[in-house]
Amino acid sequence: VELQRHFQHVMVQEAPQVNQTDGQSLVHHEVELQRHFRHVTGQQAQQVNQSAHPSFIVLLTTYNEPSRSQMYEKRLEWWLSQTTLPIYVVDSYNAPLAGNLTSIRKFREHHFDQTLVLGTPPAGGSTPAEILSMKNAFEAFKDDWAHVDYVVKITGKYVLPTLTSALATVSKGSDFIVE
Repeated sequence: VELQRHFQHVMVQEAPQVNQTDGQSLVHHEVELQRHFRHVTGQQAQQVNQSAHPSFIVLLTTYNEPSRSQMYEKRLEWWLSQTTLPIYVVDSYNAPLAGNLTSIRKFREHHFDQTLVLGTPPAGGSTPAEILSMKNAFEAFKDDWAHVDYVVKITGKYVLPTLTSALATVSKGSDFIVE
């Protein structure tokens, strides 16, 4: 319920032309676009970016277990080197990413252990795990996010080469963005 007050989400299916950095074609992938929360208090409303174009940040969600670490690091390297969007990472396995990624450019990360809340395997499957990740990300980054219009949540194993150009077509004020 608390999360519903802060985020509204929509599942978006991208076409197969989106490629992973290792060159494999994606058949389908999910991208949830969250309309970033805004509190109705006067102080926080004044902090919202007032330009004609909305501002965006990318939230990458990961479960950085050892078998996935290399893949996540390659994807994060792509996001950091191929886009200028602010990047935030929330990892629910509680494992650090490679330290050399910060040499590309700054990004923010938060780690926590989802098994403490959801058990192993996660009770209820992947949906409660994704919601828990977004809740943890919100708590960790809410001060930064108070200054942006939209948080674009992307599963960390994907790259979206056309995301920046797609976001350029978005106007302020949309509750949902569907592509």
